[in-house]
Amino acid sequence: NDQVLYKAEERVGQRVISEETARKVTILLRAVTKVGTAKISMRNIEQQVAIKTGTSNGPNDLLMVGFTPEYSIGIRFGYDQPMAIDLPVYMKKVTGVGKLQVSGGWTVGPSMRRIIDRIYEKRPKAEFLPEVEMGLEDLLANYTGRK
Repeated sequence: NDQVLYKAEERVGQRVISEETARKVTILLRAVTKVGTAKISMRNIEQQVAIKTGTSNGPNDLLMVGFTPEYSIGIRFGYDQPMAIDLPVYMKKVTGVGKLQVSGGWTVGPSMRRIIDRIYEKRPKAEFLPEVEMGLEDLLANYTGRK
C-alpha cells in the first residue's frame, strides 16, 4: 500500500568484488530473464530485473533471487523437513504435461513477477547502467548467433 515497513540503515562497507565483475555478473543475471530459466516468468516485464533461479534436492527447495537497480528480493519455496514439492496445477495446464521437473523458474517465478510488477506499478521504472544493457545485447547476440 505504498507504505515503507522497514528501512535499513545506510552502511558504508568494503567492496568485495570489482565494479567490472559486478557488471558482468549483472549482465549474466539479466540474460537469465531473456534466454534462461526465468524467461517465461519474466516475459515482457517492463521493469528491468536480474534473476538467479535455483532448484535443489530433488526438488525439495525452489529458489529465486532477483534484483532491480533499487531492490533485492529472495523467495524460497520448500519445507523445513526434506519433502518433494509437487508440480503446481498451473504448470500442468500451461504445458499439458503431467510429469515435469519442478523448478525455481517455473514455480517461484510467478510470485517474483507479481511482487516486482506490484512494486513498480505506481513508481517510475529503474534502469540498470547503459553498460549493463549494452553488454546484455552483445551477450544475447552472441548467444543467438547474430554476431
